[in-house]
Amino acid sequence: MLECGIAPTFMLDMIGYGVDKIQACLVSHTHTDHACYLKRYTVYGFPIYMSEEASEKAKDLGVKQIKRKKKYQAGGFTFASFGVPHDGTECDGFLIEHAAFGKLLFLTDLEYCPINLSKIGVNHLMVECNYDRQWLVDAPNIDHICKGHMEVETALRLAHTLGDSLEDIGLIHLSAMNGDGNEFKGRFQNEFPNCNIWIAQKGTIYAETEKESIQKNTDN
Repeated sequence: MLECGIAPTFMLDMIGYGVDKIQACLVSHTHTDHACYLKRYTVYGFPIYMSEEASEKAKDLGVKQIKRKKKYQAGGFTFASFGVPHDGTECDGFLIEHAAFGKLLFLTDLEYCPINLSKIGVNHLMVECNYDRQWLVDAPNIDHICKGHMEVETALRLAHTLGDSLEDIGLIHLSAMNGDGNEFKGRFQNEFPNCNIWIAQKGTIYAETEKESIQKNTDN
């Protein structure tokens, strides 16, 4: 599981109340849209992991503190965190691996990815695609947006560095005011015709099988 930013009732419904199946919950940072339900999630018994740096404000809530760039095991998953620039807030990206799907790179709330992952062989990318710079002419908090979130062109450049191993790209944390999600998706489709491109929305279920990738949105 990634992040603790949605209400437990919705989270439980999405996983079919199968809390015993959750091997780990990885949290990038303590901003409310990512961690506001962290304390309530701890009652369900699955381990919640954050880096020592990012969890400073949450260390008394029962999270498991981990060291950046060190590999950890949770069930069949292997994962490692690394720091990313989020306008002065401690925040992490995660590289997650499982024999069933390969390697997943999860990046949100960051200006850019500070490490070179071109030789890792990433298969799945979930990346913040927050805004288009051309939309920021009259936007409030421009400085924070530019230093704390990833612009569409930056996301595109990052994806290109990951090479031919990429199978699908999920665009996450899109701004409703500073960009057009459908346009972003179209740009990725044009530049990555062999990848499945999808946009994360509330209720999105993304399932991948050996032969096909399916995305659907629930009405919940």
